[in-house]
Amino acid sequence: MNLELLLDFLYAHLYFTGCLMLLLPFLILYVSKPNCRKPMLEIGLLTGFTAFFFSPYSVRDYWHPNFIFPEFPIEDFLYGFLYGGFLSESVDLFLSHKIRRHKARLVYLVFSVMCFTLLFYVMVKVLDLNSIWFLLVFGFIIGLSSLLFNTKIFKYQVLSGFIGLLLALVIFKILLFINPNFIIESWKLDNLTGILISGIPLEEYLFAFIFGFGICHFYDVISGKDIESKLSKKR
Repeated sequence: MNLELLLDFLYAHLYFTGCLMLLLPFLILYVSKPNCRKPMLEIGLLTGFTAFFFSPYSVRDYWHPNFIFPEFPIEDFLYGFLYGGFLSESVDLFLSHKIRRHKARLVYLVFSVMCFTLLFYVMVKVLDLNSIWFLLVFGFIIGLSSLLFNTKIFKYQVLSGFIGLLLALVIFKILLFINPNFIIESWKLDNLTGILISGIPLEEYLFAFIFGFGICHFYDVISGKDIESKLSKKR
């Protein structure tokens, strides 16, 4: 494949191109913070497979990107894996902290799965709401429920939310620079609020922040590693 064909391919599949952009921050965190590697990979797999299996609902409700393989949306897995894995530990790039260890809280993982299942059934299946609102509500609930175990995580969650928001904004602006019609061609704007901020749907800003807020140190909450408010040079 020569350079021209490669550029044409990336232009035609901007969702895949955006996923490739997520690889850079993911690798920076993965290489620079060895203690984050296991959480990043495990949470990345969790969010990656969730995004993959959720794809039919997102395509039905709010967007229709140009997948490389429409019947096998590998981009959704890449997006979930890279974005989720990065945001789960992203605050470690900016804040240092101590960890106090407790017993693993598998009950929290069970709660998260049950919450996802029940909320999805009620909001999407019964009430027939747009699935983007289910994602927003679920992410917010997971973020708040993490605070029940450790209120000191709140500032890290907020920072993670803003990191997710900034990263999404940068990637969206690059993709819109490549193709100014990317949003118009790929989103079902009639199914959303129709509010565009700097050319990007409001819902994408909300999702980016809430995703970061909800997934922040999710692995640590489950495994019983509580962030201490006293900062240290090493985690």
